Amino acid sequence: MKSLADRHKRVAAGAGILSCLALTLLLMHSYVFPLDSVTSMPADKVVADDEAHMIWSLWIADESLANGRNPYQTQMIFWPVGANLTRHTLVAGFAPVTFLIRIISGRDPRYPLYAFHFIILLCFSLLLGFSYLLLRRLGFTRAGSTAGAICFTFSDFFINHAIHLNIIAGFFLPLIAVLLVRVYQSPTFANLLILGLTSGASIYFTEMVVYIFTGTVFLALTLCLFRGERKILIDKVGAIGPKSILIVACVCALIIAPFLINFARAETLKPAPGESSMYSANLAGLVIPNAQRTPLYGNVFVRLDARVRAGEPTYETFAGFPLILLALAGVVFVRKNVVRMSMALALVFFTLSLGPTLKVFGTDTGVPLPYALLMEVPPFDLARTPVRFVIIAIFFLMIAAAGGFSFVQNSFYRRPARLLFIAAVLLWSVAEAYVPPLPRYHFIPPHLQTIVMGPVLNLPVSQQDGYAALLQIFHHQPIATGYISRNSEAQIAAVTKLEKLADHESGQFCGELMKMGYCNVIVNPASQVDAPFDLSGCALNVMDLRKPRASFSLYSIGTRIDLSQSEADRFLFYGWSDREATSRWTNRGRAIVAFRLDQSGGSKLRISLGPFLPPGKLNAQHVTIRMNNTELTTLLLTEATFNEYTIALPAGALQNENVLSFEIPDADSPRNVGAGEDFRLLGINVQWIEID
Repeated sequence: MKSLADRHKRVAAGAGILSCLALTLLLMHSYVFPLDSVTSMPADKVVADDEAHMIWSLWIADESLANGRNPYQTQMIFWPVGANLTRHTLVAGFAPVTFLIRIISGRDPRYPLYAFHFIILLCFSLLLGFSYLLLRRLGFTRAGSTAGAICFTFSDFFINHAIHLNIIAGFFLPLIAVLLVRVYQSPTFANLLILGLTSGASIYFTEMVVYIFTGTVFLALTLCLFRGERKILIDKVGAIGPKSILIVACVCALIIAPFLINFARAETLKPAPGESSMYSANLAGLVIPNAQRTPLYGNVFVRLDARVRAGEPTYETFAGFPLILLALAGVVFVRKNVVRMSMALALVFFTLSLGPTLKVFGTDTGVPLPYALLMEVPPFDLARTPVRFVIIAIFFLMIAAAGGFSFVQNSFYRRPARLLFIAAVLLWSVAEAYVPPLPRYHFIPPHLQTIVMGPVLNLPVSQQDGYAALLQIFHHQPIATGYISRNSEAQIAAVTKLEKLADHESGQFCGELMKMGYCNVIVNPASQVDAPFDLSGCALNVMDLRKPRASFSLYSIGTRIDLSQSEADRFLFYGWSDREATSRWTNRGRAIVAFRLDQSGGSKLRISLGPFLPPGKLNAQHVTIRMNNTELTTLLLTEATFNEYTIALPAGALQNENVLSFEIPDADSPRNVGAGEDFRLLGINVQWIEID
């Protein structure tokens, strides 16, 4: 009989694993297949930077460990400064998976891409499976546990961050919770040791471990509020014994010690205070679905969604209607402490996700919230994304919802009604989680056989160059840039120096690079105007991957180009920052506007602009303006205000296709001159451009 029972358990476990894989493939197949694909991007970009740096992270961890090197210290990016990767999303714990896929693939150079897609499948399957196991262990029905697990696993936050392995490795949240419940229900040394080993190992997979431990602390404090629960907790601790707890604590400390030692050596910059508000949830956004992320509801909520403009958008923070309604039912009708405590903790973490101040629709009310205190406490002083507390909030909401589902399910006396309810909620949960497949394309690396041994500079120079990191997987040479989550002062200074150098004359540029020790220059795929580098006479090994020049957009004489509007994007090429409320900054020593004319005429160029002149830091900005290589004028700007300038256009200056360039040799970053945290090379701030 025992062997038969064991066999049934194995069959059930196998069926559960297959079900998790099948549902994950149904909802996430476009993130998994093709295995060598990347997200389709606009024509001016080859791959999303975040996706590229996650693939690179798998490669660098596998490459380092295979060669006996510390995966958290590398000279392969931001050469020669190097990088400490403990404050980067390294996910070194997945190295065994990457290694196995490297072997299985026959050492195919694209193995990090294969590993990346397989790990997405693995993480979502584990999220679903461990969430289900937790809810079952807490005593909820199979159907209720299934519905709760689906809503949590395929919530908008996880789907929006499907390419961020450090976040979807959040399967450690339900896994650690399962092990905690098991210790609570059976307080033995063996169960506690497994919990300690798993908790220690989680730090090598996900930075969400900080949020997981925070949730655990809040849960313990909540249990202590109830006299009965407090007594049970003390009895459980006594049953395990202080000696066993000390041993497990030491084992856990030994596991995380290598990470903490490397973490202590890192010298990265703290995020600017305002970033915490930018990456906060919006109160309205928690309950309003986005039409693209949640197409089930069509355009019903489009107008409300359009009003959510402060903080993070709704497609990241929407909690889900089945979860919300079932959780409310659980709180109202279920008498279990676990349900009510979970709902209370969900509200606590939703509040923390709102960041330092309350944001509702398009307004930051300025009302202070508890996160304003938490962001001053290490390690949250290094974090800039309070919105990630949404994960912990939805996790506890899942528990309350499973309680509500189980109650409603058991309240139906007739089997047909019960089955209809179960089917309806499960279908609703899956349908709400469904997202249309993403467009993807096979990534075919360029031919890099001509790369010579030695450091590589990728152009255009960027502090966050995911494509440069992705190419490194194939050429294996140190690169001057890269893309990591946290930069140091030294890295920013080194890249800023290269940014300024890149705007110099070709011979001087290449000569300086040779003195610095660079052997290769790769011009990333872009149009000739996006990357205006003449490297024909460069003595370095140059690989120019530029595409044919992009076609210029049509401009009508007399039309004002408002740089604060998205309509201006089609005219702006190299050297421009993101648009702001009324203007847009240049962020290089050279900026380009390109346009096409289908009519003659135009004798005046009119521009409204103001210079970057922080008081006591910079006294003047020199701006040379050229039209198709014809110098029009040089402005000497000494007042930090917007002014309108009218510049005569010589006869024949305008052609069918035109390149208007601004050369700004005094451009500098606020960080470099001691005027703020911004490391963009600011020169001029342009409101509008017009040709009359």
